[in-house]
Amino acid sequence: MKETPADYLRLAAAARMEAVNVVLENVREKYLTSAHTLEGLARLADEVTKVRAKRLATSHAAIG
Repeated sequence: MKETPADYLRLAAAARMEAVNVVLENVREKYLTSAHTLEGLARLADEVTKVRAKRLATSHAAIG
């Protein structure tokens, strides 16, 4: 499965919502850590998408 930045952000939002609903502090921290990590993955996925698009445009320009 190929996750997009929006997929990661949706998962991060869900983790943050879960963090609000839990009583135990350690569980809340687990959800917040997950959300933070997923937001980082969203940023990385966005950068990868941009680099791939740039490479594709460059290769098409070289061919055509």
